[in-house]
Amino acid sequence: MSKNAGSLDLARQLVLSLRPDTKDADATARRVATQVRAHAGASMRKEWHEVRRTLKELAGVARVRVEDDVADAYDKLVAKLEEHRRRGGTQWDEDLPLQASTIPQHVHFLLELAQPMDDDVREFAAEYLVRPPRAADKSDMRLYREIMAAPFEGEHWGPGYEEASDEEWSDSESDGGSTPSEEDVVTPAKSTRSAAAQTARQAEAARRAEEDARLLLAKLQLRELTGAAYWKTGGDPLPSSDGAYGWRALSSLPALASPALPRHDRAISAAQLQRELLFALSGRPGVLLTFNLNECSVGVYGQGPLTQIVPSHPEVASFSPAALQGILSTFAVYATQAARLRAYVQSPGASETAQAFAAACRGVLHDVTTWVAEREAAFLGSSSQSVSTPLALQREFARFGDVLAALCDLVPLTNSPLALLDALYRATISPVARDIRPQLTDVFARAAAPMWRMTGEWLVQGMPVPESLASQEADLALQDDDTERALPPEFYIQRDRDAAWIDEDFWDAGFVAPAWPAWLREHAVLEGGKARGLLRSLPAEGTHAGEAEAWRSLPDLISADQDIGDALCAFVAPICGRAQSLLAATLARECGLHAHLAAIDGLSLMRACDVLDTWADWLFRQMAARKPWADFHLLTHAMRDAIEGAGAHWINPASVRVRTARRRAAITDIRVDYLVPFPLSQVFTASALELRSDVFGLLLRLMRARKLLRARHKAGADVLRVRHAASWAMDTLWAWINAALDILSARHAAAMAGASFHALVTLELEHGRRLCATCFLHPSTDAAMLHVAGILDAAEAVCVASAGMASTWDTESEGYESEGGRSGWSESGRSGRSATSASEASSESTVRAWDGSLERAAASLGAHVRGLMEVVEGLAGREGDAAAREMWGMLVFALQDWKDVLYVA
Repeated sequence: MSKNAGSLDLARQLVLSLRPDTKDADATARRVATQVRAHAGASMRKEWHEVRRTLKELAGVARVRVEDDVADAYDKLVAKLEEHRRRGGTQWDEDLPLQASTIPQHVHFLLELAQPMDDDVREFAAEYLVRPPRAADKSDMRLYREIMAAPFEGEHWGPGYEEASDEEWSDSESDGGSTPSEEDVVTPAKSTRSAAAQTARQAEAARRAEEDARLLLAKLQLRELTGAAYWKTGGDPLPSSDGAYGWRALSSLPALASPALPRHDRAISAAQLQRELLFALSGRPGVLLTFNLNECSVGVYGQGPLTQIVPSHPEVASFSPAALQGILSTFAVYATQAARLRAYVQSPGASETAQAFAAACRGVLHDVTTWVAEREAAFLGSSSQSVSTPLALQREFARFGDVLAALCDLVPLTNSPLALLDALYRATISPVARDIRPQLTDVFARAAAPMWRMTGEWLVQGMPVPESLASQEADLALQDDDTERALPPEFYIQRDRDAAWIDEDFWDAGFVAPAWPAWLREHAVLEGGKARGLLRSLPAEGTHAGEAEAWRSLPDLISADQDIGDALCAFVAPICGRAQSLLAATLARECGLHAHLAAIDGLSLMRACDVLDTWADWLFRQMAARKPWADFHLLTHAMRDAIEGAGAHWINPASVRVRTARRRAAITDIRVDYLVPFPLSQVFTASALELRSDVFGLLLRLMRARKLLRARHKAGADVLRVRHAASWAMDTLWAWINAALDILSARHAAAMAGASFHALVTLELEHGRRLCATCFLHPSTDAAMLHVAGILDAAEAVCVASAGMASTWDTESEGYESEGGRSGWSESGRSGRSATSASEASSESTVRAWDGSLERAAASLGAHVRGLMEVVEGLAGREGDAAAREMWGMLVFALQDWKDVLYVA
């Protein structure tokens, strides 16, 4: 441990001395220390020819990349190193005491520490090419400096200038004549032309020699490349299988190959095998793996080029045929996945989700191609990190292979955007995809971006609403759906064209989600968009507040270390909640939700007592006088007159409609409607108002029976006893029903305060069903309704019978008078006794008939009251809502006071 710490400290000092401005000194020091320890062993020793080949390959890569300066710098460096090797010696020079025998190790160590090519390296290579050679203090250089030194003296120049001038000077020159030698000196034109020509010939010869040398070098390089083209020659010849071999060569010789396998005479090296594998992964065929284009079908998802092993492929010198077959089979699967994914991205489909998924797949393929390119570049550079076994290459590529396999499984689902995203989401959160979850999360974020954008438009802009709907005078029946904003066809929420804005179930059926995304578990998105669209259609102030929601992109919301559904729901839920809360406040403040609810309850549940009493009295008089009463206009105008006469300003007379359910109507067929404007018409629907109208019909019949029983007629004690029993039954039912309706209405009003629009629709419909159940109009209370109807029929029969007996009694007692407290028959009555004796017999028979009818009505009344008590006891003991059981218990308690009434003839 101390030795490693010491080497790491030395490496850090070395890094800081060479690069004092580096920011990652610790990381670089660890890397240097690791490489030093790796090259300390004897197994990592490099010879000069290996290092020379590495430098030549780096120069070749640079020339392929059109980086001539870097390539020339490598060539110059190799030439320098070759020169020192030829010169020999134990050290490099005096300034750099390196051992010549360890030069390959130093160069290999520097190559291991080298970073990828950048601009600094290119600039250094350019400077290195023009750098003048270092002056060496040698004999020839010293001689050169002595020759070029001034003055021109020394043994190299012969006699001095002055001595030569004195000796060679002659008197003939002073005579003014000229000699041939002097003419040559004065006019050297001929000699100059010959020297220039000689120089030109020498330059041309040098140029041709240089061209010949470069041509020869190019031919040698071409011959070398041609010789290395194993894909043409099939590799090097295999060694003979004759003779004995050591145990190290057993697994790599063809002698151990199965006789059933094809035999080949040539083989490639392990490095060339790695090159072929990289070629296959990048989609390029080779001598080992090729692509069967007959299996390619780009237009059909899930199909693509199939990678196959070449039947006549060469062997690999260091692998047995079985081992090579296994390696090629594994990489054939990877290459097939990559090839089919490349085929898909060329024709992804028309939907935005499919195109986004193709773009994400294209990004994964780009990463694969970049990885392959880096491996190829490192392979040409013979870096120890890239010179690995195919098994190591397979293990390194496995991180891409799992991603490619997952994406290929999703390609057949690209026809359905929602199914594609759901499958991708399930693959991302799958426990088996834990290692590739970051890659799949990134693919999901890019593929789901269009659907997420559509979700944002739905929540921010709301559901499409026709512009004319914002006008208060707009007729819902004339709304044209073509004026609405069209939703994208691939969005999971769609417009149902069979549902019109006038339909009472439009809120539930107008915009539906046939299938909900598995990655978006917040179902409030549907209601949030509807609420936002409804707010945009309302012209009231404050309805557009909060529209500019800060919609964030998927990469900002999700990551590989958190659940995608939880993250998206946490972001979407507040937006949906704000829209629904704002709509609830707007409906209560601007649309008068609670005022309309009070008006509807006042009519349908008879809370407007003064109005309903006035209207009911008119109706009962019309029935008693046998005048027309069932006409729609008569009923409606009578109700409106009663509202105006009572001064009930909380009820809008123009919104009231009173009608009969049938043409030949009875009192139970009367229905009352209350029209509300949009959007409250989606809350108080026709179905909900119809349920309330049924309750209104029952209450109206109870009111008529109570009024008839309260009428004053002359009758005996027995008749009054029966009338009292029937009146008690009517009053008990009336009091209990009104008390129960008051409780239900109070709970309903409290539940509607602040509820969402969908909750308002649901609450109103459920409230109507509860009202019907309380008034024995629900299928669950059919048995109780039979007894209630029997009680009403018996009460009406009692009223008719008692009224008939009262009329008979009045006829018989026409002569009876009471004067001053005296009672008796008058004289005229006595004298007329004989005149009326004929009618007495018929009157007695009529009384007996009414008496029998009254007896039957009393018996029926008692039987139905007892039957109702038994049924209600069963309802009170039934499992379910505790509040409902309590209300039924109140009715049971009230009916226990019933006493049988026996009619005495």
